[in-house]
Amino acid sequence: MMGTKQCECGCSGLVTTPDKWGNNLRFLFGHAQRGKNNGMYGYSPTPEERKRHSMRMSGENNPFYGKKHTVKTRKIISKKVSKSMTPEHRKEISERMTGKVQPKGKDSHGWKGGKSKTPKGYVLKHRPSHPLSYNGYVKEHRLIMEKHIGRYLRPEEVVHHINLVKTDNRLSNLWLFKNQSEHGKHHRKLEKAKIAFLEKAFDLACKGGNFFDLFTVKEDASFNGMPPLWTPEEVGICIDEMTGEVLYMPEEYR
Repeated sequence: MMGTKQCECGCSGLVTTPDKWGNNLRFLFGHAQRGKNNGMYGYSPTPEERKRHSMRMSGENNPFYGKKHTVKTRKIISKKVSKSMTPEHRKEISERMTGKVQPKGKDSHGWKGGKSKTPKGYVLKHRPSHPLSYNGYVKEHRLIMEKHIGRYLRPEEVVHHINLVKTDNRLSNLWLFKNQSEHGKHHRKLEKAKIAFLEKAFDLACKGGNFFDLFTVKEDASFNGMPPLWTPEEVGICIDEMTGEVLYMPEEYR
């Protein structure tokens, strides 16, 4: 006599048993490998295993490599997807695809809080009403300087990062130059100071000295999460210990 019982996979489904062939069923169709009944239950592959699997299924190793859906299959997929959408949803997608509606700013699916980066590493902020905005964005260090001096910067004015870290937009790390020419002069002085330091280091190495004798550690300042190294007064350059970048220049080199 046929009856029903709960599926042993743990779901709330009911199994009709026995079936028409007289087999006593324990699971609904497709539920036999669910949960703890699955041989892989509780197993998490290691990063190395994931990488090996990815390599096995990439490029020509992938069984679908070079294959495309036929026109008939694409129509079937399109019909199935369209059935799951409401008329309002289909209309919204159609309008966006035809260019009638292109959400911008906070309504865009790519919105990241109004911040982004240029390929050169400068931080941009979304300020569409700014007179010098480009595609609605302005460089953050220029906005900070404008707030400090109480006016918009002129296009020819340049804001310089003292420690040369383009993402460090603290006001204390910014200098304002009246034009690119003055900014360029500063960078040439910076290069001269770097050369002076390297010459001093080379002379020391030729005499068999220790390169790091040029430095003393200043503990009260921190760049990139670690104390920087400062040269003595005759050179006076602050060098990042890990990258070798010049982080500070004395007045005579500025």
